[in-house]
Amino acid sequence: MMYRRKLNDISVWQFEMFRRIGNIEHFVTERHEGVSKGKCQGLNLSYNVDDLPENVTHNRKILAENLNLEPDVFFYPNQCHTPNIKRIDADTFQTELVNTDALVTNIPGKVLCVTTADCIPLILLDASTNTIAVVHAGWRGLVAGIIPGMILRMKSEFGCEPENITACIGPSISAKHYEVGPEVWGKVKRITGEKRNIIETDTSERKALLNLWELARYQLVSEKITEENIEIPGICTFENVADFYSARKEGFHTGRFCSGIMLL
Repeated sequence: MMYRRKLNDISVWQFEMFRRIGNIEHFVTERHEGVSKGKCQGLNLSYNVDDLPENVTHNRKILAENLNLEPDVFFYPNQCHTPNIKRIDADTFQTELVNTDALVTNIPGKVLCVTTADCIPLILLDASTNTIAVVHAGWRGLVAGIIPGMILRMKSEFGCEPENITACIGPSISAKHYEVGPEVWGKVKRITGEKRNIIETDTSERKALLNLWELARYQLVSEKITEENIEIPGICTFENVADFYSARKEGFHTGRFCSGIMLL
């Protein structure tokens, strides 16, 4: 379950599992209250869409101010549907995050962010090692193994044990609105087999409905993260465009909302 939390001038959403933990700040933004116009109306936080750069900069400043933080502690990867992961260290610069779709750190005060508009925003936390991570995962990233890759990095570089990792999936497109073609479902089936809750195919019409939430859950559980440590609120971006952007419903160049986490 997710809860809406009022900050100063904006509202954000938070996960029930993370709200119980005291040493982090986390959030999923809405599309309201920003300065962007047109297709990106509202609080668009991505430069890679049809928006003026000065609007995005202003919107990112609005988010930072409402969290009582400085904009330069936020790290936004330049997402390209890759399996590439970047570790955020004390001396990492924003300019180093090219072709990157996931971030991980154990340093307090660094806000790790991903921007989405139908793809999965996945936030990971291992409270026992104070390790946090964010993942932008569409079908390409999931098929390319970005989730197993992130769990491996958390284990190998930070000493995380999968049973200690909590994984929360933010607003993203639901299966009934995510039709894909044979090329996509063929690649998914090669890594999942014939699991009916992940992909439903109609071979007569050469169409399928892909469940990104269940595909991500399948990969998380395969990496030994326990079911009780996975939170999927089931908020569909396609059905909730009043609050969140949806590229499938509004077009690719609509805005992007942000999911982030920081160690305090």
